[in-house]
Amino acid sequence: MSSLKRDVVINLVFTLIKTLVLFYSIHLAESVLEPVILGLVLLFRRQSGVWASLLNLGQSQNILKYNQFSETESRYFSSISICLLIMCIYVVLSFAFANEGGYFLFNSQHASIYIVFSVYVIGVMFNFIAYSSWLSEHKYIAANLTEVCSIGIVFIVSLIVYPNDILALLLTNAVGTLIISLASLVLYLLNYKTSVLLKFKQSWFDLKAITSSIKFGFPRGFASFLDGSVFLIGPWLLAGTPKEAGYLIMALTLLKAVQVLIMPISQVLALRVVKAKSSQAEEAKLLKLLLASLATSFIAVIIYEFVNEPLLQLWLPNSADSVVVYLDSFIHFIPALVSFYLLRNYVDLKFDYPINFAFFTIWLLTFFVCFYILSNTGQVLTEVVVSSLQYAFCLFIVYAGCFTFKLVKITTQYNSNENKC
Repeated sequence: MSSLKRDVVINLVFTLIKTLVLFYSIHLAESVLEPVILGLVLLFRRQSGVWASLLNLGQSQNILKYNQFSETESRYFSSISICLLIMCIYVVLSFAFANEGGYFLFNSQHASIYIVFSVYVIGVMFNFIAYSSWLSEHKYIAANLTEVCSIGIVFIVSLIVYPNDILALLLTNAVGTLIISLASLVLYLLNYKTSVLLKFKQSWFDLKAITSSIKFGFPRGFASFLDGSVFLIGPWLLAGTPKEAGYLIMALTLLKAVQVLIMPISQVLALRVVKAKSSQAEEAKLLKLLLASLATSFIAVIIYEFVNEPLLQLWLPNSADSVVVYLDSFIHFIPALVSFYLLRNYVDLKFDYPINFAFFTIWLLTFFVCFYILSNTGQVLTEVVVSSLQYAFCLFIVYAGCFTFKLVKITTQYNSNENKC
């Protein structure tokens, strides 16, 4: 088996595991929590990844780009020091503005919820660092185990142990994520960075490396924050009605599953394009996978039209009727989302210009312009949010079309050169 096939198979297996864990955790939460509490818990978890992406300042992408080359190894430790500094600042600000943070994010005056949220955000931030560290060494099993245990399994255990105590549930989830993420990162350092750890005084506070890391990482980290905002902005605007926010999150989770399924494979291909001597050969493979994924996604949408209600009843027996109303509004964007998430990492690592940052900025501007216009038409808030999301999602079709066309041109040129040889 070729190295590409082996890497893709490993990631596919873990992708299926993560997808099953994701859906089972929501199924379990929907079974044991009241609708209003369920909405708050899902909003809590959805926001954590988004804000962790922002606080991360793109250092997980910096690690993926530069940690595989020995001459830029000092940038790895610059990424760690940046995250530690951000963590210290964030902890202080979280305690100082706990009430304001709770109200802004959850429409709640309970400061304790925001303090627990801060712990969870830090845990997720270091999960990103640990995951990228293992991934940069092509240790896909360790990387995926870190993610599935810290973000998935811990949540399921928390639901089983504390179904009737929301604060204890969220705290257990937050602390468990933080412990597993840090343990994985320490294990990576002991296995791969022992020699450099002995010289950390010279490399840890390398200002040139820190500046370069921030310059490369920040636009990409902010792009990840904006990416997460795509699936968060709607539920956040509905935070005043947690039940509706929860239904929208569950509907968007099915779309978000596209990212869970596609991202591990796209990461393998993107890393190979960056590292390969003949990037055009790897880009040709990426195009084949893209076309196959597009065909599969169109088939999935057609199947959904016939079996949507029975499948949702199995997954969400108490909420299916409410969730399907939202899901029907977005399901036809699945092919565009598949294309986008298959191409996103490739675009991130291939081009120096932060294209994804620019795209998501335009996406959010489009959403807010539509939201502002529709808010003055007399529609209820849920209808305004859904319609604004639909208009903004059309931009994924434009993105997918542009870069698919570029890949076709590159592949055509590569095949022409191969035939001449």
